Amino acid sequence: MKKLKILISPLYTEKTAKLQKYFDSINKVQVIIEGHEGTKGSVEIIASGVLALSAPAGYWVSLGNPDQAGWLLFLLTWLQSAASIVYAYLRLEQRNLEELPTLPERIRKAQRSLAYSTFNILFVAFLAIIGSVPQLILNVNKRAKK
Repeated sequence: MKKLKILISPLYTEKTAKLQKYFDSINKVQVIIEGHEGTKGSVEIIASGVLALSAPAGYWVSLGNPDQAGWLLFLLTWLQSAASIVYAYLRLEQRNLEELPTLPERIRKAQRSLAYSTFNILFVAFLAIIGSVPQLILNVNKRAKK
């Protein structure tokens, strides 16, 4: 049995080393993910940005060619997703409350969610004032009528 272990040993250690590197990398990813659990959805916000790339892709397919408005659609989709994720984390945090906190404490806890939503509203209002959002809507309506 010892001779068999000696013959297999070089192969075993080489494969073990490769497997160990693989499992170490998985553990590092797990540690990174676990470390981000307290960041209130940062990883999810980044992931929603990747998913939001489907918005300009669908827009460009419907137009038949790439258009600059697709990037605006991507940005708006990502901003809305980010605000929704932050709000969801706020609501999850509120589940653990035993009693209604005071108004200043509620506002303090909701600051991040309020900031995201306020920014989105102001950004869309700015785009409407400069005429970017209505142009985007008009382009979609023109294509739908054809």
